[in-house]
Amino acid sequence: MPDIVREIPPAPSTIEELQKYVEEELVKLRQDLYSLVNDDASFNTGITGNVVIPNGGTVGQVAGPLLTFDDTNDYLEISGCRIVVGDTIAGLIFDIKGPSGYPAITGSTQTGVLRVRGTSNSVLDMGSAGVAPFGNWIQSIDKASLQTEYPLLLNPNGGNVGVGTKTPGSKLAAVGLPIYANNAAAITGGLAAGDFYRTNANPDPVNVVH
Repeated sequence: MPDIVREIPPAPSTIEELQKYVEEELVKLRQDLYSLVNDDASFNTGITGNVVIPNGGTVGQVAGPLLTFDDTNDYLEISGCRIVVGDTIAGLIFDIKGPSGYPAITGSTQTGVLRVRGTSNSVLDMGSAGVAPFGNWIQSIDKASLQTEYPLLLNPNGGNVGVGTKTPGSKLAAVGLPIYANNAAAITGGLAAGDFYRTNANPDPVNVVH
């Protein structure tokens, strides 16, 4: 790495001379740093070896984004910013963009953008279809054999699950089912085999289109 050599001029005799000297030196320093970074091969080829950050050390800006290395709790803390992966704009605190498509049904190459896994081959994949009707999906599957599905557990320790409601009052609450008099009317109305509907009778059973 080349050295930056600067001759020391005579001491300024006035405040104005000192201010002018400082301004000129700052300009020269910026020029030297620019040349150093752009001309020196050690900068252009990147850093080799390890960079060790001490416990409690930070990288970034106090106002954010800021990385804090917490060896005591074994944390990497990220604060003061949103995090975006695969794009330049973050819509939420953590925003991931990846390829669109429905989940793969064979092989081991998945289509989704996010994977949650433990120590086994069972993984939870998430993705976005990207085509009409633009659904987003969750799939519990074997990462090495995508044709092998596993159960998807919701509230396995207890609790209610709501579809179309924020306040489910039973183990499963589905609010907003379409109302049709019978199976034929449901099909005419646009439902397909496997869809649910209700008749609004008393009692009001949930029916499956067949």
